[in-house]
Amino acid sequence: MFFKKYGDIVVGIFFMILSAILIAMARALPKSQVMDIGPDFMPMVIGVITFILAAILTVMSLANFKRHAAEIDPASLPECDYVRVLSSIILVLIYVFAL
Repeated sequence: MFFKKYGDIVVGIFFMILSAILIAMARALPKSQVMDIGPDFMPMVIGVITFILAAILTVMSLANFKRHAAEIDPASLPECDYVRVLSSIILVLIYVFAL
């Protein structure tokens, strides 16, 4: 119920934190002596784009949540099948680590 209600907000905040870490780690990479674009350029671009998109997702989710907060009825939300979701995640992890 919590994730269904606040899912996009939680995911947006998670990706903003993750992209901030990516930006900080990209700044720790050495600068190129030959060109302006060094090994830190592409991780920095990906981090900035991810941060912007996550911020947009969070802001839009908060606006949508405030607009529809009174309309959400907890009884009308369908129950999630957590066993199927967890088993899918476990199978994907087994597949990845088996390679």
